[in-house]
Amino acid sequence: MSRNIKEIYQEGVEIRNKYLQLATDKTPSLSASKMSVMNMMTYVMSSLIYTFENMFDVFLADASKVLEKRTNGTPAYYVFMAKQYSTGCRVVVNNDGTGLDVISNRNAQLIPYASYETISTNNGIVLKVCKDVGGNITPLSTSELTAFTNYIKEISFVGAPVVVRSVPADLLTPRVRIVYDESLVSAEEALENIKNAIDEYSKGLEYDAYVYQSAIVDAIQGAYGILDIPATLTDGSRSVFLVQRNDYSTPEGYSDMKEITGWYRPYGGYLTTLKNGATTINTDNIQLQSRREYLETKNQ
Repeated sequence: MSRNIKEIYQEGVEIRNKYLQLATDKTPSLSASKMSVMNMMTYVMSSLIYTFENMFDVFLADASKVLEKRTNGTPAYYVFMAKQYSTGCRVVVNNDGTGLDVISNRNAQLIPYASYETISTNNGIVLKVCKDVGGNITPLSTSELTAFTNYIKEISFVGAPVVVRSVPADLLTPRVRIVYDESLVSAEEALENIKNAIDEYSKGLEYDAYVYQSAIVDAIQGAYGILDIPATLTDGSRSVFLVQRNDYSTPEGYSDMKEITGWYRPYGGYLTTLKNGATTINTDNIQLQSRREYLETKNQ
């Protein structure tokens, strides 16, 4: 980021005074006036330097945008090219021969959601992609995934492998005890408010963003009528937030649950609380206690 003119001018005056031969008995002293010839010349040079540095800033921003799209074979390149894909698109070498262009129908581009994870074992990447259906993040169909995978193979460069992943959302299951204020809401209303708060949190996440346990807790505590989330259930076991990745590794479609401790990056890139049309925000998973009940058990 370029400096402002004042910063450049002050530095210029300091350096000038450091090296310039100052006044003697036979020469006039330097004037402190901003209208003096020396100070005006320093200010003009400061303005020129400021303009020069700003030009570099603009050039750097433009160059970064171009490189982000044209640095062939990088993870950012695959994310960019994924979002250019549409059914029936064609891949051609660009005019200067330095990369590939996609000739596609801009109004029919299939993939608004794309991200990547690196594979440490072979320096490859997992390219996560999804489409938008009615405002909801949705995995590609089998035929769409096949066509898109072939497209990625066509634009891939020799080197690290690229694995395409487009799967349903990871399932979030809170198993927690929650205290609500019975003077404000009923137990049914409290449960509905918790469900809405978690759903809003999940929908507000950027695609493939990290999920933080503390953020889920904050979302629940921000729901109307909710007071606290104790660290343990009534049986003494810990309150936990569990996730299952939906990668069809089991007959039911979900793999084993794992606890979110600190942070978690969704396997599929996004979250849901619906399993086979039923929400995980229910009384089987969440223990609701009114404030009075909580204080009674706490004082026992």
